[in-house]
Amino acid sequence: MPTKNPPWQRDELILALDLYVRHGGRYLSDTHPEVVTLSHVLNALPIHAGSRAEGYRNPNGVSMKLLNFRRFDGRQAGKGLTRGTHAGFVDRVQAFLGRVGGRLYRFPVPAGTREGDLRQN
Repeated sequence: MPTKNPPWQRDELILALDLYVRHGGRYLSDTHPEVVTLSHVLNALPIHAGSRAEGYRNPNGVSMKLLNFRRFDGRQAGKGLTRGTHAGFVDRVQAFLGRVGGRLYRFPVPAGTREGDLRQN
């Protein structure tokens, strides 16, 4: 079993950035219900099958990833976390958000997962 988790992929980042934007960049702890839900959704995706370390995309890791985005958010007073950021990706998403009125659209939760019951309109 690998000892380190693989880098976040584009689809994972989009889902995390959606959560970040919907909550206005506020800090969401690893016990926040939507952080826990996103952790379950990320673990249900067929990304990195066979190369996941223990704790892959757990709620703590999801919460930390959301803090990474703060570094590129001009609304935030602090620097945010500097490791694990994706500057070019975030710049492209910010430009996209400007074109769609500042909101990402929800992706469907994979069929057959318990998170399907937690979907919000």
